[in-house]
Amino acid sequence: MSPQTPNRARLGHKAFEFFKELVYEETGISLGPEKRYLLEARLQKRLNEFEFDQFDSYIQWLKSRTCPRGEIELLIETVTVGETSFFRHAAHFRILKEIVFPALAAGLPRKDNTLRLWSAGCSTGEEAYSLAMAFHETDLPSRNWKVKVFATDIL
Repeated sequence: MSPQTPNRARLGHKAFEFFKELVYEETGISLGPEKRYLLEARLQKRLNEFEFDQFDSYIQWLKSRTCPRGEIELLIETVTVGETSFFRHAAHFRILKEIVFPALAAGLPRKDNTLRLWSAGCSTGEEAYSLAMAFHETDLPSRNWKVKVFATDIL
């Protein structure tokens, strides 16, 4: 006899709007309608953990006084990307080096030879260092351009 697969709850419009707003309030991450099924799949883990069979039941529990604050943090951890690495998406960095950095430098006034870049959502910093390294692999440093990288994460 094979083990039964738990029923998968469906994330309705109202429940999606609740989680979308919660994620935005907690992290500043805006989830578009195309993320509905991704959110549904990832949150299913939280439902299974507490044996909820519907998202509405989970939402009511989250709103109740019996839900510990730590559950919101676990929910956010479940729905956000935890992957970080140097040059994680190589094509993006190639485009930065070949197209974006030179175009930005060409458009800035010569009195300010500094590119200011913001790396958002970089948990351990590899993305920010990757930005700086990509900049230094161009000819811009030899032309007296500098880069300042500001890095942040949600937690």
